[in-house]
Amino acid sequence: MAARQRTGQQAHVHWLVPFLMIGGLVCGIALSLGHHFLYNSWDGQIVQSKDQQEWVLRIGTGLAFLIKVFLTSAAGFAYTQFLWHTLKSREVSIEGIDAMFAATNNAGSFFTLELWRKGFPLVLLAGIVWFLPVVAIFPPATLTVQPFVNLSIYDNKPLLTINYSTATPFARLDNLIKEYIAPSNEISRIVSAVSSRGSFLSIPPPRDDYSFNLTFDGPSLSCGPMGGNKSFHDAFDRIFRNKTEYQGIAAEKTAYVGIAPGSSSTSEDGVLYGLKSALGSGVSTYGSKGTGILFSFPMFGEDPARQDAAKHTIACEMFLASHQVNVAFKSGEQFVQVIQITRLPNDTASPELKVVHIAAIAILDALGGILEGKISTSDDGFISIMRTRILSTVFMLTNEMTAAQRTYFGGIDAHPENVTPGNNLSFKDAMEQLVFNVTLSLFACPGLL
Repeated sequence: MAARQRTGQQAHVHWLVPFLMIGGLVCGIALSLGHHFLYNSWDGQIVQSKDQQEWVLRIGTGLAFLIKVFLTSAAGFAYTQFLWHTLKSREVSIEGIDAMFAATNNAGSFFTLELWRKGFPLVLLAGIVWFLPVVAIFPPATLTVQPFVNLSIYDNKPLLTINYSTATPFARLDNLIKEYIAPSNEISRIVSAVSSRGSFLSIPPPRDDYSFNLTFDGPSLSCGPMGGNKSFHDAFDRIFRNKTEYQGIAAEKTAYVGIAPGSSSTSEDGVLYGLKSALGSGVSTYGSKGTGILFSFPMFGEDPARQDAAKHTIACEMFLASHQVNVAFKSGEQFVQVIQITRLPNDTASPELKVVHIAAIAILDALGGILEGKISTSDDGFISIMRTRILSTVFMLTNEMTAAQRTYFGGIDAHPENVTPGNNLSFKDAMEQLVFNVTLSLFACPGLL
């Protein structure tokens, strides 16, 4: 009975040590792989908080300590087994035995020659035991945290450019002589959208949180008081008075006039022709390649016979310019900063600038189709809107049109609280900004690039 019990104990002891050695080795290797993949997953990542950083390092240090424990245990069990096997199979002196027993905790034992001659496997295992503490020191230090530096990333993606090689995308041309006829559908759509929303169309971003500089040629607009001498202003006022004279018992008061000059420039004859057309029933076109447009805001509440319309008229002239802007995309929003706008010489001999010139005419033509015409009212409260669609544009937020709403448009906004307040934006500034927004919106249309 006692013999059977000892046999069972010997079998238990026989399998326990190999199990501990192999189990320690497997656990050590598994934890080593886990430590590697953990640190590899955090390599190059942005740490959101100090606590997150500390916990990653704590877990890494804990894994390194467990790796050392399991591998040291496996090596220790293996060393003990090789020690007894060596003593059992070979004759060893007392000095050699002492060196073998002390090799794992006394480095001086490695200087005993007999240890090397009769127990070389023990030397290797003892060396592993001595080396394993390094596991708990160096691996945790392989993951470091550095302050994040927001670097600008440059790539070789081609920047957006407007295709001025042909005028077809910008305008409809005569089939024979290739002269301008009307704006293209794309230009009309862009002008209509920008004048309604008051901002440029969104440019598709190459990626999130991305910025780049754009340098391009395109139309620009400059507005100011209408020029000319006294005789021209008197002629302008005479036409205005004749077209806004008393009709029966109701005197017509004109709040707004959009004038498209009927010539190739804002010459005096062209302006007077355009004024007659805007106040009457004629139709003014840009078929003659006009590059100017005027807006008149006569004195409110005065007798039309005494109104000085020329004094309250602004003239806008289109010109070609080189634009340099910075476009940035941040968190889904688009920001544009104007760096510089430089006026170009009006040299239409250059094929590309000739197309830019045609694009400018098309943009102003489409804009004239929205703004040309007049809005007037009479003493009996009747409001007349001729051709113009300015009521559906952002120009109604300008100082001039806000004042017109309060003074004339009682039939449209009967109560003062329903009148949109002005935002201290002049009509002049709004026109210049709108043309810039239209030019920038060309980049939002793939057919123009």
